[in-house]
Amino acid sequence: MNPALDISTTAPSVVPTSKLRCAKPQYDPGGNGINVALVAHVLGPSVAAVFPSCGPSGRVLEDLLAAEHVPSRSVRIGGSVRESSAVTDQRVGDVAAAAALTVPGTGLCRRADVSRLFAEQTDANTTDTHETHSRAK
Repeated sequence: MNPALDISTTAPSVVPTSKLRCAKPQYDPGGNGINVALVAHVLGPSVAAVFPSCGPSGRVLEDLLAAEHVPSRSVRIGGSVRESSAVTDQRVGDVAAAAALTVPGTGLCRRADVSRLFAEQTDANTTDTHETHSRAK
């Protein structure tokens, strides 16, 4: 489980060693599991995104999922959520001509974090989980 905050923008040109003057960024929820939940939600099946969340980027991710009306349950862990950034060259207009950066987030390396994530989801299955966010105790 490695959710991400995806950040994309454009620049007049993407040139190595040059400062990029970018347009306003677009923020999207990301990571494989989050992407599956987003697509499943659009297609109609009942789904809930269950994921570890941490730091300011984790709060943004939670807010973005809520704005998409995707039921979710997050479990607070220490650290920060992974961030992926892409800057597309406006001259080409193709994502293939983008500069991409990925900053690693905190993984679920502690057994206690993994156990808590699944324990809280099991508890949530007995109650209404729509757009519920769990905070650290």
